[in-house]
Amino acid sequence: MSIYYYLILWTVVIPVLCEPVNEPTKTRLTILKCCRHNEELVKESDNEVDARTRCKATKSEWKPIIYSPSKADMLEKPPAEWDIVEGRKPVCEQNFALTYVPYRITNPFVLMDDGRVIIDVHVNERFEPDTYCADSNALLVCMKNRMPGNAAVIMRPRVKKCCGENATFYEEEQTCVLSEESANPTPLLPNASAAAEIVPGFPTCLHFDNLTFLGDAKDAVLLQDGGLVIDGVTLPTGQFCVERVKELNHVARVFACSEHAPQR
Repeated sequence: MSIYYYLILWTVVIPVLCEPVNEPTKTRLTILKCCRHNEELVKESDNEVDARTRCKATKSEWKPIIYSPSKADMLEKPPAEWDIVEGRKPVCEQNFALTYVPYRITNPFVLMDDGRVIIDVHVNERFEPDTYCADSNALLVCMKNRMPGNAAVIMRPRVKKCCGENATFYEEEQTCVLSEESANPTPLLPNASAAAEIVPGFPTCLHFDNLTFLGDAKDAVLLQDGGLVIDGVTLPTGQFCVERVKELNHVARVFACSEHAPQR
């Protein structure tokens, strides 16, 4: 089995095993699939704030990653008590908005057999079945809007930490691994013009997982609007993430969608 299977298993099993496991009464669950059979979800823009999506035809079978805490293993197919409704998106409550979450090998989303989903394997936050729809390559999740009444929060530039909290990038295996942070870690972005809001996640690229290193974070300048300037390239907000690299003694580097790399 691939290392990604064991990464998922390790990061999901550990928090689950820390909780008491009671065999739940199996009830019918409604699970939403964003698109119809033989279709998958695609984003129409690489702009982070543009959540417009469409469904396109695909020959790939819908095989979501599903984990069962009671069996302590991945499931090969959806549980029998799941009623899968195709071609339907969730209706979000007030102050929540549909957010596009792509599937990434480095940080895959995982569905639990109780219908909830974990969108970041390094953050044990779970979303209920009526707040998301799932396709093999992406989710649409109802996530809370950023605090609209607090101008100070809105104006803070938002920076993605690729692997999330308590994790770092392992270049040899091209994946994220859990890692204890030192008591005084070096700043992710030493040249930030303002205090940044750090959020987990990789950038959403039009060409799926097509990411590249652009340089060391110490050579980058964070702009007030959330963009980043590095090596003469200006990256739009959401089109990059910053992460410490295990093999570089946890020196932080900038990851970006490959279309932003200088053509040499």
